[in-house]
Amino acid sequence: MIDIVYLNDNLSKIDKPKHWDDWNRVRDTMFVHTRGRNPGEILTSRRPNEDPEIQKYRLSIYEPITKGSMNRAIDKLYRIFGSANFSIQVSEELNEYLSTKKFDGQYFYSYVQKYVVRRMIEDPNGYLIWIPTGEGLVDSSIKVEVKPILIYSWQIKFVDDDVIVWLDENEHSEIYENGKSKQSGLVYYSLTETGYYKHIQIGTSKEKRFQLIPIYEHNLGVVPAMVLGGDLTDNEYFESYFHAFVPFGNEAIRQYSDWQGVMTTTCFPYREEVAETCSAPGCRDGVCWNEKDQEHHPCRVCKGTGRVITRSPFGVFLREKNNSILDGGGSGSSEPMIRFVSPPVDVIEYSGNAWQTLLKKAEESLHLNTINEAQSGVAKEIDREDSFMVLTKISNNIFDEIIFKSLLFIEGYRNVTNPMSPVIVKPISFSMKTENDLIDEINRLNDKNAPISFLVETTKDLARKRFSGNKSIARMVEILVVYDPIYHINTKDKSMMLASGTIKKDDIIKSIYAFKVLSQIVAENGTEFLENEMSVIFSEMDSRLNVIVDQYIPKQVVDLAGGEQMNVDAEIQKREAEAKANLKGSVGGVQGIIEIQQSVASGITDPESAVALLMEIYGFNQDIATRIIGTPKPIVPVEPNLNVNG
Repeated sequence: MIDIVYLNDNLSKIDKPKHWDDWNRVRDTMFVHTRGRNPGEILTSRRPNEDPEIQKYRLSIYEPITKGSMNRAIDKLYRIFGSANFSIQVSEELNEYLSTKKFDGQYFYSYVQKYVVRRMIEDPNGYLIWIPTGEGLVDSSIKVEVKPILIYSWQIKFVDDDVIVWLDENEHSEIYENGKSKQSGLVYYSLTETGYYKHIQIGTSKEKRFQLIPIYEHNLGVVPAMVLGGDLTDNEYFESYFHAFVPFGNEAIRQYSDWQGVMTTTCFPYREEVAETCSAPGCRDGVCWNEKDQEHHPCRVCKGTGRVITRSPFGVFLREKNNSILDGGGSGSSEPMIRFVSPPVDVIEYSGNAWQTLLKKAEESLHLNTINEAQSGVAKEIDREDSFMVLTKISNNIFDEIIFKSLLFIEGYRNVTNPMSPVIVKPISFSMKTENDLIDEINRLNDKNAPISFLVETTKDLARKRFSGNKSIARMVEILVVYDPIYHINTKDKSMMLASGTIKKDDIIKSIYAFKVLSQIVAENGTEFLENEMSVIFSEMDSRLNVIVDQYIPKQVVDLAGGEQMNVDAEIQKREAEAKANLKGSVGGVQGIIEIQQSVASGITDPESAVALLMEIYGFNQDIATRIIGTPKPIVPVEPNLNVNG
């Protein structure tokens, strides 16, 4: 166990952590790509003998070309939290606490996604610490509030298994320097296995003495802090999970800067003009002799160049007529007075393509790019495997270290007597499917007669994707796919299932009216109704849908013999009606009717019996049954020819 008093007395003598320089290098390099910070040495180290003015210019026009690529990659990590196949179980009190915006104005999981994941990529050797705050620090009857703080690696003064000490960059104490009071003293905080402390600098700036102020005894038995984490190196410090981006990203920055220089110096055409010898009095190669002071001075006409370009005030070039007899008195030369020379574009194109290629390679090195549709199936599968491995590695750190330990610390702070350990089921899939992907999957599952549970869950995923901004509609779809087993089936297939006897008529009626009924219930009771248990919602829907079903399938039938209405079991009657309807529409049913007609025609069955048979078996009324039988043409038997001799 750490002696906190001894630590405080020797705070000024503690050396910086062993890998402090490596921590800073990793962080500063990542900041160039995540925050667009000026690259500095990344550019200057390439040309150590470059002219200082040119170097300064290159740094001043720097553009963070890698920032967009890096931040898109970080955004893709959010799919870790978008999967539906993970769960976290905590105590009821902690679950309620996590549902409040007590974490820098965010919910707990939003805080982890928005702040912690990004800092983990930027500064993997930094720490996430949990400190107690609020009235509970001084009143034991009140539970403490728990606040997260993200510590940069450069702030860490000392860290081991027993304690972490960090510098507060925003807080300063009063010290004396040259006899004057200044608010420039250092302020450190520390967390141990048992307590939370503050160390403020006192006395003079040279003394480096610190006063120890106990803040709270938490007695968690562990330091409530965790390193953000990354890829562990052989030297026992972390590189960022995105460190593969750095080599290509740095080179893309250098090449882009070179391309800017090429664009500035050789991209645009340059102008060439015909100049004449300066004809100013006394000018010789741009120098004139001054008789008064007996000294040479630059010519004011040609500015010391010895050459002038003859043009009018309106930009027209003037060319003197040649009076030479040999030249025929024409103009002196046929050469144009001005021309534009275009430089070759090969270097420009190569330089431009080079930095774009390097940036693309930097993106590909993270294995988080969307799969290219033009790739072969094998290539796509390899890319998915690489992406899955990267996301799994990062996901394990987030859930096993950051989220699990954070929940454990919060529970320990607020439930001192009987803390409950969180139970986490980590995600096992990170696929982010589009609406078209989900629709195609539903169609494939239907075609392959997949189990209903697969269809239901895929339909839920589609609803969450389509109605991501409308939780009420998404919840309604979730209810309907559970309530209605044929919700996902189209109308044509439902009709075929009815004809084959797979489903009943009331199943289709309920399926047709379920959404309308649920919408009416929500309109009457508000969206809060959707938060009820499924059993409560189903009961209300059943009570309303049964009324609609009864309108289509009556509960009373007419006695064929006496013509009086009789009360019969509704379920039996419904099944009879459905069976008769199914029989009429089947091939066997039509064949049976034809055979009855043939039986009447042959005299085997009388017409009255045939009509009664159609009414009883097929459910036709008497008029239709009579018309079906009609007046069959008698079948005349053919006498066999017994004349053997012909």
